[in-house]
Amino acid sequence: MSSVRHSKRVSPENRRRLFSTEQGDLFGELSTSAPQFVDLDIDMELRGAIVHAIREAANRTPPLSRDRIVDRMNDLLPGLAKKLTVRQLNSWTAASKEFSEFPARFIPVFCVAVESNEPQRVMAQALRLELVDADALAAKQIGESLIQEAELRQRRRELQLKLGGKSGKG
Repeated sequence: MSSVRHSKRVSPENRRRLFSTEQGDLFGELSTSAPQFVDLDIDMELRGAIVHAIREAANRTPPLSRDRIVDRMNDLLPGLAKKLTVRQLNSWTAASKEFSEFPARFIPVFCVAVESNEPQRVMAQALRLELVDADALAAKQIGESLIQEAELRQRRRELQLKLGGKSGKG
């Protein structure tokens, strides 16, 4: 009852402010501001990339066995309290092992061990990102600097024309 009396005391102006429909929709804002992804569950794609990287490593000359992959991973992680095993690697890559997934913390060292960045590429693509290696990045930066140089030359020619064709050189 007291709330009914209290609501009668609220002025029409305050009532409009309290019950305004002009207030933003928090969930609507979240849904439009957050990127829309088709599917972020990359379990099968990641397993596939890992298994493919293992097969590619086994087909190289000299071939890289699962034992050697695990040895390389352990060599790259000397501070591990417990060494990684082939059994773990097999478990992480087996589709039949429902609750045994490849730990994210070991993906970078796995990629170095098998000399493949495909697992990382799968993770990046889920976020709509691209991996770019150092050489590709350097080539991109060279291209950008060439474009900037061309723009500066064009700007200098325009300014020289404004000054009546003076070169501005000493």
